[in-house]
Amino acid sequence: MKSLTDEQRAYVADVVRRLHEHFHEWTWFEGQPHDLVGFAYYEGCGGNECCDAVLAEAAPVALGAELVARHGFAWVPLGLGRLAVAHPALAAPVELAVLEGGAWCGPDELPGRPSRGEVTHNSLPGLVRAVGGRVPGEEWAGAADAEQDAAADTAAL
Repeated sequence: MKSLTDEQRAYVADVVRRLHEHFHEWTWFEGQPHDLVGFAYYEGCGGNECCDAVLAEAAPVALGAELVARHGFAWVPLGLGRLAVAHPALAAPVELAVLEGGAWCGPDELPGRPSRGEVTHNSLPGLVRAVGGRVPGEEWAGAADAEQDAAADTAAL
């Protein structure tokens, strides 16, 4: 598998740098571009004139960076301006620019009226599950479900 060229690595770094510069007030997300993109959507920044283009460009790069850094994926260059990620558990690389179609999102991960890049951002759980990984935050949800089940069992006694 080919690795990214110097030009592609510079592009990824530049997108992440511009994302952090645009949302400079949220310093606690330094080095966590995927979390920063998610927080920006949560705060309602998607779809507005000020932030839409930044988020649309950053979402696939931030998703790729998250998958590579924390979930065992590798960057894959597909050609001029096209990036993908690959994992040994997947049959083929996943092109990041085409994730807006929602193929890797479950019904709970698809926003009602998504901003550009938001569906791509929300593809993380589906991709991580597809390779047998643990989705960040789901272990807490599972613990809460188990706690509720135990409380219901106790109440039924």
